[in-house]
Amino acid sequence: MRDAVASLPSGRSRRYSQALKTRIVEVIRTHRAQGTSWEQLSEQLGVSLETLRRWYVDHPPKTARRMRRVHVVGERERACGLSVVSPSGHRVEGLTLDQTIALLRALA
Repeated sequence: MRDAVASLPSGRSRRYSQALKTRIVEVIRTHRAQGTSWEQLSEQLGVSLETLRRWYVDHPPKTARRMRRVHVVGERERACGLSVVSPSGHRVEGLTLDQTIALLRALA
C-alpha cells in the first residue's frame, strides 16, 4: 500500500484514486481494530494523519442489508377530532367520543 502511495506525485496536489482511498480505508479499519494508532498508520502508509482520519469518516462501513420482521396492524380508529382543554391550559386533541368521555370522568 505504501508503494502505491509513494508512486504518486508528492506535494499538496497529490491526487488519490477512489479505489486507492477505499483500499486504504479497509486497511485502516483492520489495523485500528487491532489497536494500531493513527500515528503508526500515517507513518506506515505515508499519508498524513488528518487525511487518513477524514477518509475514515467519509467512508462509513457498509452494513449488511437484511430483511426484517414487521408486524402489520389494521387501520387505526379514526379520531373524530374532539379536544379537551383544561382550565390551566392543557390541551388534548384528536380524541374519539369514548376517549373524551373517559378522560372527563377521570378528571372529575
